[in-house]
Amino acid sequence: MSEEPDNQDLVKRFELLKKDFEVMQANVNSTLNEMRADMAKRDAALSDRIASAAERMATASDRNATARWWQTGALLAGIAIAVAVIIAVV
Repeated sequence: MSEEPDNQDLVKRFELLKKDFEVMQANVNSTLNEMRADMAKRDAALSDRIASAAERMATASDRNATARWWQTGALLAGIAIAVAVIIAVV
């Protein structure tokens, strides 16, 4: 039959298992830190894209508002000219 391990052997095995666990834990922590760094980079890139899109939308809104003012001005000028012509003819 096989011999039962003595206390020293059990202590050595436990220490080896403990070291293996610490190595695995360090590997997991390293992987998690890399993943967190990648996620932070992606979040920063996404924030930049969102800010850029918001800026483009604001610019487009300003451009549309300016165009509406010009259109309103042209319409009022046309009405004023038409009224002046009508008054001159009558």
